[in-house]
Amino acid sequence: MSSSTALATISAVQFLRVDSYVNLACLTFLAYDTCLGFSEELEHVWRARWTLPKFLYLFMRYYSLAHLLITFCVNIRTGLPENLYALSNLTYSVI
Repeated sequence: MSSSTALATISAVQFLRVDSYVNLACLTFLAYDTCLGFSEELEHVWRARWTLPKFLYLFMRYYSLAHLLITFCVNIRTGLPENLYALSNLTYSVI
């Protein structure tokens, strides 16, 4: 392995590590925000009748949480099944 290849590999690994840290920070913040506001959300949003804005709000709120969780798990390679890796790629194509 040449030194330029080794440097490129080290740079890529460092980038993936920083990416995982940022992803974890976003996941933590979003989960914390969801927990803090869940009682008000339950009272005002979940009990209201179904409308397009309600659907869009709930979809984006919980889709982003699920997407960040799947992305974090895939990034740290926890030995998840292959179909979950495919699901993660699908979420990138939806965005």
